[in-house]
Amino acid sequence: MITNPELRFFSRKIDPRTAILIGMFPTVGILLLNGFWTGPLFRYSTAAYWIVDVLSHLLIPALMLFLLAKFYRVYPRDYGFGGLTVATRTIDLIGLTLIVGIMFWISYVPVSAMLGSLLGSELSAFTYFNVLPEAGIGHILVVVYFSVSAGIFEEIMYRGLPWRYFSLLTEKRTPVISYALISSILFGFAHWENGLHEVFATFTLGFVACVLYAKIRNIWPFVIAHIGIDLAAFW
Repeated sequence: MITNPELRFFSRKIDPRTAILIGMFPTVGILLLNGFWTGPLFRYSTAAYWIVDVLSHLLIPALMLFLLAKFYRVYPRDYGFGGLTVATRTIDLIGLTLIVGIMFWISYVPVSAMLGSLLGSELSAFTYFNVLPEAGIGHILVVVYFSVSAGIFEEIMYRGLPWRYFSLLTEKRTPVISYALISSILFGFAHWENGLHEVFATFTLGFVACVLYAKIRNIWPFVIAHIGIDLAAFW
């Protein structure tokens, strides 16, 4: 065990619940704030933008998950990767992925369109389409990167890990509504730079996703559906 007080996080003196919060904090915090710097950073330097994006959306969340597993025994199966309750067969996984994908669409697209017409849906000065190559292998690679990184890490950070945190709060029934509300509020505000209508639309999507995850408790359908939706949106 590491006893250096400067490395207290890497000892087991922190309980798993607190460790989960610490593990979520960098990614959730970055997604809440990155609307302030992505546009200016991209205008300053394309290379700098990509370095920061890969760090914040890929390397940092992957590192935090590694540390949670290594030092606090919070493993992928604890936040939904595996056959916890359902989706133990391929046919189950396909069916659940279709259900989740349809519910994602229903809870997001009509809400975004309706609120966009009421509140205005003017795009921000910077969107991810600004950095998307128009065609060729670069276009394919960037679309896959955006879709896979968001599909995996957003589902873990906003669905899987929060559920694990709330399930550790009490030995009684996990408070599903509290879990869904808090997670979906954070998920909604992570999209503030796209307009108020997107905050509400992604909140709705997040709430529905959390309720579904509380029933399924297998994150694979959510990851696959999220990746598929983003691939279609960016392609």
